[in-house]
Amino acid sequence: MDAPLLLTIAIPTYNRSQSLALLLTSICQQVKASQFAQLEVLVFDNCSPDDTTEVCRPFVSNYGFVRYIRHETNIVADNNFVSAFNAANGKYLWVIGDDELLFDGAIDWVIEACGSKEFGCAYIYSIPDTLQNVHGYLGRPVDETVHVAAYAPWQFAQAANYRLTFLSGSVVNRGAVLKTNPQLSSDMARFSASNLVHLTWILSAVRSMPRSLIVTTPLFASTVANSGGYNPVKVFVVNLSELFDYYFAKLEPAARSFIRWFALIGWFPKVVYDCRFSDKYQSTGYTIAANEFPKEMRHGFSWVMFDSGILKGSKLTAFVSLLALKLTHRVLQFVFLKRSIA
Repeated sequence: MDAPLLLTIAIPTYNRSQSLALLLTSICQQVKASQFAQLEVLVFDNCSPDDTTEVCRPFVSNYGFVRYIRHETNIVADNNFVSAFNAANGKYLWVIGDDELLFDGAIDWVIEACGSKEFGCAYIYSIPDTLQNVHGYLGRPVDETVHVAAYAPWQFAQAANYRLTFLSGSVVNRGAVLKTNPQLSSDMARFSASNLVHLTWILSAVRSMPRSLIVTTPLFASTVANSGGYNPVKVFVVNLSELFDYYFAKLEPAARSFIRWFALIGWFPKVVYDCRFSDKYQSTGYTIAANEFPKEMRHGFSWVMFDSGILKGSKLTAFVSLLALKLTHRVLQFVFLKRSIA
């Protein structure tokens, strides 16, 4: 049997042909001829009603490492992610959203890292921006120096924490996952309705190797406020903490509690602020209530949201409170990022 490819870049897509074309352009224009045998780019079209098929055709024709797979029906996003994992042939897998855009040099860095660093997961920082502005990053080079640090499994999980929910940020050692988690298929089925099924292989990858990496130099531009249709409390507190507990309870009994409180301080204040003062969640009519949280967290929710003024204060009061909580989170994040092993 031939040796597996080094890297699979998988792109799940639905009805975003223009963004997809720019992402594919940002990838294909930087892949060198010497890298053709090292990677594959797979597009997984979730039965888009737009011109995605026509957009992909010239990339498939002109670049032998690009393949296009179209589902006959919409199998929902999580199942499309699973199909990407299962169809990949690379030792390492990078699943990238169709609304992101790679910087020039990102492929070079990732392929070199996959070939020399031997890691479980690499979480890669991005520059977040709106969909319209992300397109303007086409051709931007990666910084000359890429900063990266290595962490033991639980230390990495602490340092990356809820950032790992961002699908496009993680390059995982798929080969190590398949070797070390024989029940991955049942894990995928268990968490298939969580909106976080990709964490089954991301967290498996983190556990699979002695070290994982955090790359704090941005290698791509990511789109913000371009998804929705889910309950943030259910996904980012209940489901996320269950996944952390499932994969890390043996290493750290407090894994569930850690991720819940870290999300409460670092992520949820911004969600609540957006619910009140931006249109990110207003189109769905979503509002956050304390009784959505697990019982043991409700007092903390009340303190963070009500007493700080984010949920009931004026816009200025809410903004100042949000800033204070985000600063607290940054300090905690800095503490965890300092605990690297290399």
